[in-house]
Amino acid sequence: MKNELKPEELKNGLMSGAINVIKNRERLNRINVFPVPDGDTGSNLAQTFRSVIQTLKNREYDSAYSLLQEVSRNMLKSARGNSGVIFSQFFYSFSRALKGKRTVSIADFSKSMKLSIKKTYEAIEKPVEGTVLTVIREVSEEAVRISERVNDFKEFLDHLQKVAKKSLERTRESLPQLKKARVVDAGGLGFLYFLQGLSMYFQNEPLDVVDMTENSVEEFRESYETGYRYCTEVLLRGSNMDLKGIKERLKDLGDSLLVVGDESLLHIHIHTDEPEKVFEILSGYGEIEMRKADDMHKQVKEKHDFAFLVDSGMDLTPYYYEEYNFRVIPFQVIYGGRSYREGVDITREDVMKILTSERWRDLKTSQPAFSDYLDAYKELTKRAKKVYAIHISSNFSGTYASSVTASKKFENVTVFDTKLFSIAAGLMALRIRDMVIKGSPDDVIKREIERIRRESFAVIVLDTMKNLVHGGRAGKLRGKLVDLLGFKVIITIDEDGYLKKLTQAFGADGAMRKVFKLLKDRLDHNRVYDFGIAHVNTPERVKRIREFIESNFRYRDIIVNYTTPAIAVYGGPGAYGVFAVPVEGEFTRRQSPFSRRGN
Repeated sequence: MKNELKPEELKNGLMSGAINVIKNRERLNRINVFPVPDGDTGSNLAQTFRSVIQTLKNREYDSAYSLLQEVSRNMLKSARGNSGVIFSQFFYSFSRALKGKRTVSIADFSKSMKLSIKKTYEAIEKPVEGTVLTVIREVSEEAVRISERVNDFKEFLDHLQKVAKKSLERTRESLPQLKKARVVDAGGLGFLYFLQGLSMYFQNEPLDVVDMTENSVEEFRESYETGYRYCTEVLLRGSNMDLKGIKERLKDLGDSLLVVGDESLLHIHIHTDEPEKVFEILSGYGEIEMRKADDMHKQVKEKHDFAFLVDSGMDLTPYYYEEYNFRVIPFQVIYGGRSYREGVDITREDVMKILTSERWRDLKTSQPAFSDYLDAYKELTKRAKKVYAIHISSNFSGTYASSVTASKKFENVTVFDTKLFSIAAGLMALRIRDMVIKGSPDDVIKREIERIRRESFAVIVLDTMKNLVHGGRAGKLRGKLVDLLGFKVIITIDEDGYLKKLTQAFGADGAMRKVFKLLKDRLDHNRVYDFGIAHVNTPERVKRIREFIESNFRYRDIIVNYTTPAIAVYGGPGAYGVFAVPVEGEFTRRQSPFSRRGN
């Protein structure tokens, strides 16, 4: 029987809750109709809760308060969208209510929840019942009511889930938008997913979640009458900032106004037609660290008209998958006789531990199941008029062939073979999406990506050949000889999407110098490029490559990310790749916090 949580237990519980929200983000996106049916509640909550994982992983804390203080501060910075900002305020107030606590008892947990939801209501200009606010409030009230008679956290959380589920069911009838679409509140379901994940740490089997009817969601989106246009957010840093004064200045500029945080750090969210005026007002209160204004009218239309499906082998960061509405089909990693979906059932960190151990040969990979594509197309064709599937090279993986076969059972699905992989394919996916949104016909897009592919360049360095040899993509004798002599093999991707050896170099420094020379020789210094740098576990080399690119080339974006686990299994420890895709004409820089932008 456990009636209090130690820091390590709290950490694991919070991470489990965050992971459960992230895993279910697509379902949350599908039912998101309030306050705007733009289908991004899941993505926004995923980005908000991803900061929980990034904060807590590989960290140890001596008290629950210090843990929650750091988590809530980072959530406040990374929160996205209406629901994300509400959650960040709730966690922020929750952490402050536990000041000085080393462990958290059931009584502490309950009292903090009640205080937190009170502060959250105060942060919102016009709280709306029948939403996530109602669900959290009713759960908080029940938590206080039962806290004196329940002495076990498992029983406590199990009961709160049941309360949350009943409260969530009632949201169907609470708001006209939810009633018309016949769905529950997406933010409220996100809270239930969090509670469910939190409880998973204490029990083996999760409880069933709400069964939702979704057949009217798209009908509702089609009939949606537009309100304010821009979802505007600002992260504001200052001293002794006047929260009430800020709310008063902004309240007549729009709706869904939230001002969360404290006098030194605020996250402001508002739906408005005048984002620049919002920025101007807030600049008078402190320093703007982050600002954005998403066009919700455009998002609603785009997400109804188009859906995009990609492989996890694109090596894009989570930001791009979520911001650009990409449905990701994960590759599978096979280990110990079991198959795991990368990024879902197994993490990059898990794979790296095995990859650098004596059992690395037990790692294998597999393409997604054919049923994954059928299920994805069945879902996407219901909510979008046209579906675009974009895949890594058909000569590197069978995903393209499986996708084409599955797509024949549906209308209005177009499948592209990028003939690239890793971030090169990811950059091509972003380019295809740009052309789709601009209204380019499919045949024009296909001709354009063929041209772009011919003018793109990829250079990949393998620190060892053993993984490629073990995967059957290089000769055994030659691979052993190369490693024995200390050479690093440098390869590229040819126009047909095959891996092709370019050259080799002696030692890691020699390989780096050769990469720099190849980039200088192969790229046009008068053109602008999108660059991608993917690596297995070589952040120090990435730093040198990025500095080299910034000093020698004109660039729009530099996207840096670890390779996906499936590619890491073949590339092996120490592998890295540099990819350049030309940018033509007028261009807009993508506002990703994970990329570097140039002139």
